[in-house]
Amino acid sequence: MREAALLIFCDSQPEACSRLWHLSGTDWQRLLRWLDTSGLALYFLARVTELNQSDMLPSLVFARLQQNLSRYGLSEDALRVQLTWQLTVLKFIDERFRASVLVTDEDVRNYYDQHRANFQKPFESESDSIRKSLEGEQVNQQFEAWLAAARKRAVIQFREEAFE
Repeated sequence: MREAALLIFCDSQPEACSRLWHLSGTDWQRLLRWLDTSGLALYFLARVTELNQSDMLPSLVFARLQQNLSRYGLSEDALRVQLTWQLTVLKFIDERFRASVLVTDEDVRNYYDQHRANFQKPFESESDSIRKSLEGEQVNQQFEAWLAAARKRAVIQFREEAFE
């Protein structure tokens, strides 16, 4: 159920996404609680709307997701603008920093060995996801270092007359 909700964010939806349209009312209630708790409810609504599949949602589920928008004082258009901006920033970060990231096979193996208790599958099955995770960490570190340097270079002048 959660997997199907997450898969809807993929560019091409796997067959597993179709499970969403056949959930029982109880399963939808559980899924909505999880979407709210995980902070994905608004993203889920935006994605379903973007895919023109909001009519596939049970009316009570759609109403609940719309209620979340109202609670945060957002319209669908405002949410779409916000999500587009977030995607733009994420794409910038990825394109600016990912090219300089290098995760070696040794890094991946060391991570697996150090966190073996967290894995249930053999190394070969986990190595790709470990590599992506380590790459993501390095991208984040580089971005944070770049941002800290940019903040140090920025000159901020406080002009009291501007607040009068």
